[in-house]
Amino acid sequence: MSAALALTLAAAALAAVEVPAALVARLRQRWIYPRLVRPRLNPAWLPRCAIVIPTKGAGKNLAANLGAHLAHDYPDYEVLFAVEDEADAGLPIIREIIARSDGRARLVVAGLAATCSQQNYNMLAGVAAARGAEVLAFCDNDVAPGRDWLRSLVLPLSDPAVAVATGYRWLVAAGGSAGEQVHTFMNMTMFAHFSLVAQLAGAGLWGGSFALRRAEFETWRVAAVWGETISDDMGLMAILRERRRRTMLTADVFLVTDDALPTVRAATAWYARQLLNVKSFEPGTWAVAGVATVAGACLVVALPVAILAAGAGGSFLAWGGGAALFWWGIEALLVCLYSQLGPTRNLRRMFLLLPLLRLTQAASFLATIGRRHLDWAGVRYRFNRRGRVVEISRGVSSAES
Repeated sequence: MSAALALTLAAAALAAVEVPAALVARLRQRWIYPRLVRPRLNPAWLPRCAIVIPTKGAGKNLAANLGAHLAHDYPDYEVLFAVEDEADAGLPIIREIIARSDGRARLVVAGLAATCSQQNYNMLAGVAAARGAEVLAFCDNDVAPGRDWLRSLVLPLSDPAVAVATGYRWLVAAGGSAGEQVHTFMNMTMFAHFSLVAQLAGAGLWGGSFALRRAEFETWRVAAVWGETISDDMGLMAILRERRRRTMLTADVFLVTDDALPTVRAATAWYARQLLNVKSFEPGTWAVAGVATVAGACLVVALPVAILAAGAGGSFLAWGGGAALFWWGIEALLVCLYSQLGPTRNLRRMFLLLPLLRLTQAASFLATIGRRHLDWAGVRYRFNRRGRVVEISRGVSSAES
C-alpha cells in the first residue's frame, strides 16, 4: 500500500468518527436529552443526597467553587469536603464555608492513601461519613455548579435502569494562550467522543460530576475497587461493564469553567494523565485512541511535506497532499462544530494553532508508551497490568502544577 493511499484511508476513517461525534454531541444537548429523555424521568423523586467533594490545595476560584454547593435548589442534602490532612492549603476557605452552612457542610480528613490515588481515598472517606444518604453525588473542586446541578444530576436516577448519572466539564480559554487553546481543544474532543459513546452504548462517566444510589455503591463493592486503583471513574466503569449497567450523560449538567491550563507543556501532561487512566483499565482502548491520534498528527505533518515535495519537483498527491489537505479541512470543520457545543473564546487563535492541536495529543500518547505510572497533584502512582496501584511516591513535581 502506498503512503498516499494509507493517508487517504486514515483521513477518511478519522473523519467518519470525529465529525459524527461532534454532531451527536450537539444533537444530544439540544434535542435528544431535553425532548426525548428528560420527559420520561420523574422530577418528584428527590431522595436525600450526600455530596462528596475531594479537594486539595487552594486552587483558582476555590471559594466560589465550593461555596456554590451551599445554594443547591434541592430539599435534603449534605456536603462533605474531604481533604488529605489538616495542613491542606485550602482548609481556611473550607472552614469559612462550613461556618456559614448552618450545619449542612462538614469536613472529613481522610489521611494519606497507601493503596490507591489520594482522590479515591478522600472520596471513600467522604462516603463513609455520609449520614442517611440514598444517593451519593461527587464533584471536583475546580468547577462551580449552578443551583440546579444536584436536582439535574439526580433526575436520571429516577429511572431504575440508569446506574450512574453524569455530567461533563467544558473549558473556556479565557486568556487565549497556546496552552489554554490546546487544553480546550483536547477537552472538546473528549466531550464529543463521550457524547457519541453515551448515545450509542449508554456508557461513559466523568469523575468530576456524577451520582449513583448508595445501595448499589455498596452492593457492587465500589469501595474495594477504588481502594486499590488510580481512577474513580474508570474503576466504576469497569464495574458497570461487568454488570452490564448503563450510565446517563445529562445535558443539564454542563459545567463551564475558565480553568484551562496556561502552557502547552501542562496541557500535554494533563492529556497524558487522562490516557494513562484509560491505559490502567482499558489498554485496548488506549492503544486504539493512540493510533488514531498519531494518524491525525501524521496527516497534519503530511501537508507541509507534500508542499515541499511538490516544490522540489515531486508529486503533491503522491506525497499524500490530497489526504492531508482534506484532513486539515476536517480539523477546521471540527473547531467550528465544537464551538457550537458550549461557550468558546478566542476562536481565531484556535484556528491559527490548528497544526498544534493534534500534534500535542500525539505527543501525549507517545509519552505514555511503556509507562506505568502517572504524576498527579504532587504524587506518583505506579500501577500494574491490572490497573492496581503498587507504589506511591510523594513530593513529585508535575507539569500540570
